[in-house]
Amino acid sequence: MEPHKTLSGIENPPDLNGTIQAYFAAAHRFVKTHYPEQLQAFSSVRFDEVDEDFFFREYIWVVHATGFSAKAVGKFMPKLLAAYGWWDALAHRGFQEVMERVAPVCNNPQKAKAVHG
Repeated sequence: MEPHKTLSGIENPPDLNGTIQAYFAAAHRFVKTHYPEQLQAFSSVRFDEVDEDFFFREYIWVVHATGFSAKAVGKFMPKLLAAYGWWDALAHRGFQEVMERVAPVCNNPQKAKAVHG
C-alpha cells in the first residue's frame, strides 16, 4: 500500500501516442522521482518470503484503489482491513456477513465480492 502524496506541477506526462516502452520509461521516472521509498520497498520483496497476510493486505488495497483515489482509500484502509478480518476467517463467512462488516467502511458490493471471492 502506498501513501497518497499531493503532487503539484507534474512535468512531462507520458505521451499516450508514443510506444509502450516510452510510456513505461516515463512512468518509471515518475515513480523514481515521487515514490522512491515505495519503489525500493517493493523492489526488495523476495517472493519466497511473501506470506498469505502480506498478499491479502496488498490484494485488498489493489481491489479498493482501482477506480478510487489513493488518498480516499488510504484514509479508510486500516478500518477496511479490520472489517475484512483475517483471510482464513473470511473464507468461512458468507457474502452477506462480509457486506455487513465492510459496508460501514466502504459500501461497494462489487469490491467486497472481489475480495470475498
